[in-house]
Amino acid sequence: MRVIYEQRDVRVLIDELRNVFKSVTWGERVPEPSRGRYRELVLRMFDEFGIGIVALRLYTDNRELRVAVVIRNLWNGYARVEGWVISGDLVRVFKPYDVSVDELRRVLEEFGDSFWYYVEAGVRRVVEEESRSSVEPGP
Repeated sequence: MRVIYEQRDVRVLIDELRNVFKSVTWGERVPEPSRGRYRELVLRMFDEFGIGIVALRLYTDNRELRVAVVIRNLWNGYARVEGWVISGDLVRVFKPYDVSVDELRRVLEEFGDSFWYYVEAGVRRVVEEESRSSVEPGP
């Protein structure tokens, strides 16, 4: 594995995810609780144990991305967010970034909603493309 330590912080990873979501054909969260429970699980671990982890496996037309974001409670109203992306044999590690807990909760809400919206749209897009390509032309 090749490792690249980005000179940019994890906010860049968050922005990249916003763009990647638009081309996702399939995605999964690890672990995979029922819809809506993932955010609750991440925030419960963060609040009770001081650490939360978001792990996503995202598929686009041409690649698989494994994304991990670790959130540590600093116990002063802030959290330290760290993250990395694995694509093939390349690992990109982003610099940590401190964010207010309120902002963290807002971003988790945004991404929870975006994840479902774009994954479902990607699945629909793939199914429609497959159904169009499987229809045989008439006589």
